[in-house]
Amino acid sequence: MNNNPVTIFISWETRNWRHTKKAISICKDFGLESLTKQSYIGKLYTKERYQLEELFNILFQKKTDTFFMFALCQSCYNMAGTSIGKLTKVNTFQSFEMVQVEPVSSKNP
Repeated sequence: MNNNPVTIFISWETRNWRHTKKAISICKDFGLESLTKQSYIGKLYTKERYQLEELFNILFQKKTDTFFMFALCQSCYNMAGTSIGKLTKVNTFQSFEMVQVEPVSSKNP
């Protein structure tokens, strides 16, 4: 099983400032770095990603609460032009980039 860390970008929107403080605390606990007050980025393993998503699902349950979590491939992360200078604390690992592609059918539809 491939257990390499993946760059994760997470962002949320809520009217409740307590939820924002709790979300910031959760992100810092997972070692993510702040891009803005409500968006964080960092490298997480698969198990950590699922734990983070579960915590955010519990935290943001109201209609006005939303969060978005994206996994970025290494090339997307390298090409991003926003705040790359601020992200020097994010650990980088020398590894191959794994891309999963759906099989192409040999039959024409």
